[in-house]
Amino acid sequence: MVSVIIVNYFSADMLERCLMSLIDVHEVIIVDNSVDLQEKKALTTLEQNRPSLKIIFNKQNLGFARAVNQGAAQAEGDTLLILNPDTFLFKDTLGLLEVELAKEGVGATGPFIQFPDGTEQSGARRLTPTPARAFAKIIGLTRLGLMKDHNLAGSDLPLEPQAVEALSGACMLMRKDLYQELNGMDEAYIMHCEDLDLCMRIRLKGLELMFVPAAKVVHEKGHSSSRQPLWVAWHLHKGMLRYYQKFFRSHYPAPLWFLVVLSVYLRFFVYSFISLSKRLFKGVL
Repeated sequence: MVSVIIVNYFSADMLERCLMSLIDVHEVIIVDNSVDLQEKKALTTLEQNRPSLKIIFNKQNLGFARAVNQGAAQAEGDTLLILNPDTFLFKDTLGLLEVELAKEGVGATGPFIQFPDGTEQSGARRLTPTPARAFAKIIGLTRLGLMKDHNLAGSDLPLEPQAVEALSGACMLMRKDLYQELNGMDEAYIMHCEDLDLCMRIRLKGLELMFVPAAKVVHEKGHSSSRQPLWVAWHLHKGMLRYYQKFFRSHYPAPLWFLVVLSVYLRFFVYSFISLSKRLFKGVL
């Protein structure tokens, strides 16, 4: 039995289509972080005539990881599908993911995630984003082909399911008992990188993460994060630093680690400056 866990943050207008694409699931649990009366009304309307739909209304935005853990704690199914509200599954997507998950040694499965125009989104299949790979990308080594980019989107698509180092939390299927064994998502992450953390801990248990190219999901990326781009960017960079600290700190001597931390903060400030400049320039025009 599959329990679907969806964290909502001002995406109620996207949920109707998402729910309609969920076939043969035991239940859908929506955890609402919006803390907004209009969102609550819209979600309550969706709940009508849907006995398999459960909604948890939080009194504050608890972050993605904690909200997923809330949903998982109430899930009745033996399998969890972590899913973004701005997604749409194809008819055979869930079945294909389940078939692969049932194989021995597989810890989680993820689909080919695409934009509405059919092009592949980044993040659905990745190498582990280490500090070294991030640095190589910043200075252009990946563009020159001297080092692999952690993002595999755009590279040759495998014909069969393929083991990868990280999947996307926008759509990920795994067994509930494994999720509980790992104590769920790390709630210190607010938004972003919690899926990378979970994937790393699955792999450290000796289990594989399988990317299933035939299973497809449409994702309206950035629907929620566009409301507060700088807040999202801050937690993205803060989350990445936590991820590096947990899994890679011991690999770097103090001087190099200082450079890792400095580069993360510099990247955030550069992004913020560019973002604010664009807003001001747009306002002038």
